[in-house]
Amino acid sequence: MTKEPVNPKKRAATVVLWLAPIVAFGPAILAGIGASTTPGCTNEGNCAALVLPWLTLLTMPLGVGILIVGMIMYIVAKRDDEPKE
Repeated sequence: MTKEPVNPKKRAATVVLWLAPIVAFGPAILAGIGASTTPGCTNEGNCAALVLPWLTLLTMPLGVGILIVGMIMYIVAKRDDEPKE
């Protein structure tokens, strides 16, 4: 590892980029975990955990928006890191 300081803007952009897929796919992941731990969980009618994937219809666009913002933040931070002549 190098001892160079990390640009705080680049660190923030990296955190936002990691957050985007967690927000986008979070309900589907939680539903898979909930359905696998609940016996007799076959459809939305008899298992509350299987209702969560419907929430993905709302969180997927939110995750894409967060991804776009994170990419813009990363590009701006990378541009600021370049040495100026």
